[in-house]
Amino acid sequence: MNLKGIRTAMFAQADYSPSSSPEALSRVNGFINRAYNQLALEAPFLFFESKVYLTTEPDASSKAGGTDNAGNAVTDTIRLAGANTGMGATNDPWTWRTTFTSVQQGQVPEGLTAWNHDRSWDGRMIEITATDGTRLRNQIRSVWHNTSDNYYYFTLVTPWDIGTYGTSEYKYRVFTEAYPLPDDVVQLKSARLRDQDINYPLDVFGQDEAAQHQLVGPPSQVASGIPRVIFREQHIHMQGPSVAPVASISTEDENVLWVGPEPAGSFEYKVTYTWGKRDVEFQLPGLASYNGFAQPLSQTSATSYPSQSDTNRTNTTDDRFRTPRFESPASPASNAVVVTPAGPTDTYAVKLSLPNITYALGFLNSFIGGSSRQSLNQSGLYVRIYRKRLTTNFAQYLAQQTTSPATRQAKLDASQLDVSDDFYLLAETRVDNSNLGVWFDKGDVLPDRSRRIRDIHGYQTLMFYPKPDKRYVTEVRAVVRPQELVDDEDTPWVNAEAMNVLLSRAMALFYENLGQPQLSQLSYGRYQEELLTLSKRYGDLRPPNVPVLRRMTRAQSSFRGNRYYRKWWTTSS
Repeated sequence: MNLKGIRTAMFAQADYSPSSSPEALSRVNGFINRAYNQLALEAPFLFFESKVYLTTEPDASSKAGGTDNAGNAVTDTIRLAGANTGMGATNDPWTWRTTFTSVQQGQVPEGLTAWNHDRSWDGRMIEITATDGTRLRNQIRSVWHNTSDNYYYFTLVTPWDIGTYGTSEYKYRVFTEAYPLPDDVVQLKSARLRDQDINYPLDVFGQDEAAQHQLVGPPSQVASGIPRVIFREQHIHMQGPSVAPVASISTEDENVLWVGPEPAGSFEYKVTYTWGKRDVEFQLPGLASYNGFAQPLSQTSATSYPSQSDTNRTNTTDDRFRTPRFESPASPASNAVVVTPAGPTDTYAVKLSLPNITYALGFLNSFIGGSSRQSLNQSGLYVRIYRKRLTTNFAQYLAQQTTSPATRQAKLDASQLDVSDDFYLLAETRVDNSNLGVWFDKGDVLPDRSRRIRDIHGYQTLMFYPKPDKRYVTEVRAVVRPQELVDDEDTPWVNAEAMNVLLSRAMALFYENLGQPQLSQLSYGRYQEELLTLSKRYGDLRPPNVPVLRRMTRAQSSFRGNRYYRKWWTTSS
């Protein structure tokens, strides 16, 4: 039963006549989705399990250094990048660089660290050792490789205290403190470490138990090796855009045309903010263009995203394939825009004005008088663009493919575009001074139908113990939050026998809205009875005649005492 079928059944049961009212349809869809999400929390056993993956990231710390091919001694350290221009010649406390170049790193690979500048280090933590031995923690905003001088640069979330710790050269350690689960995970069933030579389940500790056994501490004091234990850590939430992108039609002066192969039509847009990238192994499958490939992104100071007149759009499509480390909730929807012919064969593209998060965070490229920052727009935040197709103009599309009216009409009669009533991922770009926050939808980028926009409320993070000493893949069995039912043909991701439970839960909300509390309570009671019946069928895959151990509850919180990971012994032990 799809969304339309559930809605029809609700109207029939309530004998509700204005079922064709757009407001009635919208409200009932909302009740169905509320019941759908509530069912995922109260009865996750009715939902099909999924497998999600986490990839560990080993620490990268200062190495021993060495001597380059010119005979110069080089150390694996970092320093402040220097002064902002035209601003009193004071050091920029947010922007850093390595004391060695990428050329020297290639000459001394065992003694110098190669900094990843493909956005995979964006969002990671860094521990900087001051000259007095104090270790200070910070978070990396963005890492890039400056092709003009070949140094690795990076920006931090909070400024360095120059007055206290100076401007010397410092040793460092880049590490991942906690790993965010996918945003839609509702219940973690089990986790398994998967490597070439090992494959075993990870033990799950409670947070209190992990703290008692001192599994959390400074990176240099926590054991490193093959992880055996996972435990929950903090929740991370990114603030999303508060304004909608503005969509309009490109003008003749801008001369940006709709080139396809996507047919023209009418569209709406939403955007999100993203920070960092997850492992390159797990990417979205949707092809971005007819000749597109998911090429690794290389962040350099010369890297700029397509400007208003740029025809090279590879980076905005390549950047969308890898899953972000963090993604914000979505913005409000833009205004609807209609792409119409501008002449016999030409159609102007959609001009999309994006929220300028780079400006909002203060990472500006230039100021009045030509002054500039060392950070060079490197706020670390990017903009993901999602598009919803409202209508399709096949006539104009086919007019560009053939000049024969008979052939054009035959193709038009046989053509359909499989379109769902939702927003799909289109591209990911950065707002900087080269594009002025403007992105053109020319129809040359295909939306990824495998990635709908999601209602993101943040990320639950996990920690591993021992601290991973290399890259490991962790396979997580989980129940994920169901995707919102938007299109009439969307089908709930539950067992078919559970549809009556969903219907009863939605009817309880519907009757409450109609001011009929007795019928609402009746529907809720029916919901609980049906849920109990289904729990006997789907709560466990073992046959009913197989005994299942039911553990007694404890009156106070505790944890098992037979684990000895870093037990903190005291004189009373």
